[in-house]
Amino acid sequence: MPRFDILALAATLPFLGACDLITDTEYVQVNGDPIEEKPPLSEIAASSLYDPVLHGSVSFEEMLATGVPGFVGNPDGSISEVWVRVDAGVLYVSRDGGPEVAYSNSNYITSNPISFYGDWAGENGNLYYSVSAGRPGSFSDYSSDRSVGYLGMETDPSALPTGSAIYSGNFNASNEGSYLYGNLGLDVDFASGEIGGTATGTYYFTFEETPVSGAFLGDIAGSVTGSRVGGTMFADGADMSGEFDFMGGIYGESGQYINGGVGGTLTTTAGETSVGGVFSASSGDGFDD
Repeated sequence: MPRFDILALAATLPFLGACDLITDTEYVQVNGDPIEEKPPLSEIAASSLYDPVLHGSVSFEEMLATGVPGFVGNPDGSISEVWVRVDAGVLYVSRDGGPEVAYSNSNYITSNPISFYGDWAGENGNLYYSVSAGRPGSFSDYSSDRSVGYLGMETDPSALPTGSAIYSGNFNASNEGSYLYGNLGLDVDFASGEIGGTATGTYYFTFEETPVSGAFLGDIAGSVTGSRVGGTMFADGADMSGEFDFMGGIYGESGQYINGGVGGTLTTTAGETSVGGVFSASSGDGFDD
């Protein structure tokens, strides 16, 4: 049976250094140098291409202007890292350490002292972005195929539990009519840095005119380093198997939320396809300190 290793991504890379602050004429790069080739996903998630912006380290207004990192699942099965900021109503997005792309035509923008969301359309595509002071925000790119993810200020590692915590939530991933979705449970041991868990759900695969669908279950294994997680989920069903990587951040004042991007390959008796999407889990007050 194939296995589901989504969370093992996160803890393997040392931090690559702070991202340069960006202005209207600059763009985000790692240590000021362009990224020529992205490392394998299994070597990224812990520290990632962008340093985290920690909860409480800057004001909400400063966070909007300077930006925050996030993790986005793509329909081709890959996971992108993004850095997003807003300046004078213009949305700026850097992907995987590359140049900023500006989205200047906003359909609407709504903001208050602790939350912000808006929708932009223009020659560079169509984006939706929301972020808040205490919870993970969301990011959707409708420029070509739909890419979705989470971003925001991450939990200060000093505020995380020192023992273990149980998180429960859901996930979904799709591509051109094929999709899978379901529930997941994560057992995060902050002392050892290990993550385990299970996932159950439903898949639907469209191949020519012969769809294949059914239920699946799988194991999750991964790791946590600082405010980042990563790993793999292995799925198994009667007519399918899958291996889906994930990476993401830990959010909230004390680490109540884990959110990020997911991507991988869904294989069925009718064929295979790549899928991408998001996962989201919360622990509430159920921390074991």
